[in-house]
Amino acid sequence: LGFLYWGIYWLALANLALAAFHLAPVLPLDGGRLVRAVAWQIAGDLDRATRWTSLLGRGFGYLLVGSGLFVTTFVDVFLGIWLVLLGWFAGRLARGAVERRDMETLTAGLTVEDATDTAPVVIPAGLSVDTLMAQDEQVGGPGVYPVVDGERLLGVVFLPSLRRRFRADWTTERAADVLTPIERSPSLRPGEPLIHAVERLEASRGDALPVLETGEPPRLVGLITRPLIMERLRARRAIIDGRAASAPGGGRS
Repeated sequence: LGFLYWGIYWLALANLALAAFHLAPVLPLDGGRLVRAVAWQIAGDLDRATRWTSLLGRGFGYLLVGSGLFVTTFVDVFLGIWLVLLGWFAGRLARGAVERRDMETLTAGLTVEDATDTAPVVIPAGLSVDTLMAQDEQVGGPGVYPVVDGERLLGVVFLPSLRRRFRADWTTERAADVLTPIERSPSLRPGEPLIHAVERLEASRGDALPVLETGEPPRLVGLITRPLIMERLRARRAIIDGRAASAPGGGRS
């Protein structure tokens, strides 16, 4: 019973601590959302409100880090280290909120289809892995290749995962042996918001993803790649900066 009591006690304490942390003025935590809502009401501009909240969140993170260093030195090492880690995490979250808001602004109204290469290189199922690797390195390819058997889309080969395999196997393996079946392949849809593609590529740390149109079987629309996304975002940034410069007072220093 004593073990059960202490287990429930520490679990409750951890949940209370987590709830308290979610009330911190740091985006995207609940407390940060409340602060941004108030700041938005005052400033009348979501971008400005996000930056104000981010500054407050970073300040809160620095405060936690400073408190943690003090606690580590004079009170309790374990508790102090936790406070330092929480402060560092809060600062990362606060900076990331501004970056995400900037990305939302740049990608507003854009879809995956706007940054899709509709004529990607497709490979036959019988192509050897070593040949594919050599061709990809030679042309600086995207590292992601749809595999077809005639007109039928079989799946997708993701080279980053293959590079961790034994090089000796490359000469005997074919694309059909190492592909991810199309039903299980990570992919995007043409009409999805472009920011979804940015998030998926960041999460996968890859450079490209297939874009599929739902159906039986799914139809390959193309590949969405980091370079195409960056090209599209640079064009959007130029438009936004041009509008800001042409606005009344926009060219003043």
